Amino acid sequence: MTAEIGPYYSQWGVHVAIAALLLGLAFRGPLRWGAALLALALPAFAWLILLLMESLGTTPPPDTGWTLYAPVRPPPAPAFRTVTSVITASLGLLPLAAGFALAGRATGRVRAGWSIAGLTLATAAITAPISPSATLFCGTLAILGLALFAAPWRTPGLPWLATGCLAALVQLSLFFADFRPRPPIDRAFHDTYYVVSHAHYAMTTFLVFLLFFALAHAVGRAASQRFGWTHGALLALASAATLLPAYWLSMQITPRRYIDAPEVFRTVNTITEITGTLAALLILAGLIWLAIAAFRARRQTGPTA
Repeated sequence: MTAEIGPYYSQWGVHVAIAALLLGLAFRGPLRWGAALLALALPAFAWLILLLMESLGTTPPPDTGWTLYAPVRPPPAPAFRTVTSVITASLGLLPLAAGFALAGRATGRVRAGWSIAGLTLATAAITAPISPSATLFCGTLAILGLALFAAPWRTPGLPWLATGCLAALVQLSLFFADFRPRPPIDRAFHDTYYVVSHAHYAMTTFLVFLLFFALAHAVGRAASQRFGWTHGALLALASAATLLPAYWLSMQITPRRYIDAPEVFRTVNTITEITGTLAALLILAGLIWLAIAAFRARRQTGPTA
């Protein structure tokens, strides 16, 4: 399970990349590069820790000359499961913690931002061994706290942060309303047509709003508030139109992925594909607009620098 490092970066690469960007903007001077590199290296550290714990749980090979031998891997020990859950929760909520740090820098409340960031990670680590739903609940509270923390201040990235928090809270609240365990049949139907609700989709979508929050902070006042509110609202509507039908499918079908469903569900699945494409186009448009705003701001300040 931990023999290769690639799956760790494929699972957490987007999280640590956005966290590295947020931390790089939250720090000043050379520390920003160290913080960014440390965030990018966290999946590698997690891989090393779990690889070491897994190797300690294998039986040593017998002395049989050149005979091939496969180590016997017992079921994961409770300590291994606990460490895995703590690492998963910490990496999952790392962008939120970094968001608090950047919001503290942007609003002039640096100590408060770092304190809440540390509290977010500590709470995730403590509650992770209890249940995945406990970690999800902590993430939901952290999103609400981030919105309340940054709302009174007109920072350049506030429109994306506010609309992203609102969209994530609506989607996660619906998930809690229909939170129930899914049977192991999910794994058997992992490559089928219908994909329905999962809370990680809402959390991952929120990372896009954190990305725009960081980029708008980097661009500064050149990032128009009017465009930010318009783009953030449209992106929130597109993400909701993509995920809410998936939640409806979750209430109609027991497994998260199902191979044989009524024809009406195909229409719902098609709607999510269309709105997902629109959300992707909105993300691309927002990135292009911020790049143009940054270029124009640099041209205006260039001659006087």
